[in-house]
Amino acid sequence: MQTSTRTYKYVSAEDPTITTIIIDWQSTSIEPAFLYQGQTQTFAALPAPSQTEILGQETTDISQTERDRKNVSIFNQTYNVVMTALIPGMRTSRLLDPALFGIFYYCHTTWTDSAVMLRRELQDSEDFEVKQRLMFWLMANIETNADDWVPNEHWVSALEANRAAYRLWIETARESEGEGELGVEKADILWPFDARR
Repeated sequence: MQTSTRTYKYVSAEDPTITTIIIDWQSTSIEPAFLYQGQTQTFAALPAPSQTEILGQETTDISQTERDRKNVSIFNQTYNVVMTALIPGMRTSRLLDPALFGIFYYCHTTWTDSAVMLRRELQDSEDFEVKQRLMFWLMANIETNADDWVPNEHWVSALEANRAAYRLWIETARESEGEGELGVEKADILWPFDARR
């Protein structure tokens, strides 16, 4: 294997107090579009409504604040049009469900959102996976769909199978509660269908 004879020196060999190259690592990185999908540039961010708007009071004169609000509204609309027309990949990522990329988003923004948000997102993701696996298992065993719908002629047998599966689910949660995994209260919350007892 041949090594490169080119070496990059960030500090001068003659005088170590002189920096020869500065690399802005943030601007050289390549990041997925979904990291910026929820962000609007500050010049195009719509301001919070004023007190008069919140209280529903009418004013006849147009103040400087109102003119600024109209200008920002135009900036916001222009920003959205440009994002749609010139950067279609970004538009596509802005339309995605935030649940799909939440973990990745919080990995990137832990310095602003803190590690607590990342941990919460991971917990929600685990709960979602458990609920989905449970629902698919129930759909296969009770012969129902994701909306807990069964034909009228199978209602009684499906209801009994649902109740038996719920009792088994709660019993399993009770047994694993001592191990610190799944508690009865959380198991009840994760149960996807209405009929429980």
